[in-house]
This record gives sequence, structure tokens and C-alpha cells, in this order.
Amino acid sequence: RYWVPEEGTPQGAVLSPLLSNIYLDPLDHLTADRGFEMVRYADDFVVL
Repeated sequence: RYWVPEEGTPQGAVLSPLLSNIYLDPLDHLTADRGFEMVRYADDFVVL
């Protein structure tokens, strides 16, 4: 069965990485301010 979403950003869309970087930017600052090291690429991340 095929389903077409009526709202939101589809997975794999060109806009998705940009939106995830904007949304997760505060997380980058929060982890750095608390002394954690984190590697993040778009919505994938590893806390070291």
C-alpha cells in the first residue's frame, strides 16, 4: 500500500539536512558548554 504524506518534510528531501542542522544547533552548544565532545553530521551524532 502506498501512502503520500500531506504535510511535513519528506525523508530524503534536500531541505531535511538544513532543517536538522538548524534545529540541532542548540544541542551542539549545550554539549560543548557541558564539556562533552560530539561529532554530528546532520541528524546522526556520536557523543565521545
